Amino acid sequence: MFNTLTKLIRSTSFEAEEAIKDKHAVALIKDNIRQAEADLSLAKTTLANLIIRKRKEDQGLEAVANKQKDLEERAKAVLATDNTDLIDDIATAIANLENETAVRKKTCDELDSKIEREIGLCLANIILDQGNRVFVLDGFFSFKTCAAYQFGQC
Repeated sequence: MFNTLTKLIRSTSFEAEEAIKDKHAVALIKDNIRQAEADLSLAKTTLANLIIRKRKEDQGLEAVANKQKDLEERAKAVLATDNTDLIDDIATAIANLENETAVRKKTCDELDSKIEREIGLCLANIILDQGNRVFVLDGFFSFKTCAAYQFGQC
């Protein structure tokens, strides 16, 4: 007897929950789509910012490489003149540029992984957004809700 009453209460609760979902399905789906669009917009903005940072790091890396190349050419010229006073300064500057190059390359690699992750999030949000729209078309509404919605009873 107790099991029957428990099943009856669960069944009634489930039916009430389904009725609420059916009655407010359009609003729920619109809210899910709105949230997915907001998430997608945020992911796009984050991705754009990461790409801009990556481009700046690439430009900085190129500038450091050019400075290093220039210093190496100057070092060769100084070595040809046997001026050892400047060699230590140039060697230190080249070592500093090599360290900066390593740091910038590491930063570029980190930005590349962040960009890949953000692209994945953008794609996931697009898929979720499209999935929500397909979900609506694929029968989230019961027939009764669709009929009531068509005839303006909701």
